[in-house]
Amino acid sequence: MLTTLVLTAGLLLGSQATFDARADLQGLYGEIAQTRVQAAGATTAANDIDALHATLFTQDWTRVDKSGHSQTWMDLRRKEIATSSQPPAHEVLYQPIKKLSLSPDGCTATVTVPDSGTTYEDTWVKIGESWKMKTRREL
Repeated sequence: MLTTLVLTAGLLLGSQATFDARADLQGLYGEIAQTRVQAAGATTAANDIDALHATLFTQDWTRVDKSGHSQTWMDLRRKEIATSSQPPAHEVLYQPIKKLSLSPDGCTATVTVPDSGTTYEDTWVKIGESWKMKTRREL
């Protein structure tokens, strides 16, 4: 009986942890999308882009394309600054989390970006009370 109670409590806590992570990350995807919409048509300073990156991404963040080629933030920074003022292809930038898997050091979320139709597997880590994206891998 005690074993069943402990296992049930563990499952419920695990479900709560998954729910909490999903809610937190879905909010961060919303912030990323909102920032893109607000930057469209504006002259966005490189400092603003860097501040956003420092807030939501790890210092060693990487993007991996379908072919497995990895790029760092410094590789992509110039392009991101140049394109930050361009309007997104779609007005709706909601990136719903399709799948979420927790691990001891963070979680992995699968999302599809509507403006490109591209699906990504994002690896997030918790630093203090904040989630930061560590890797974005194109599927």
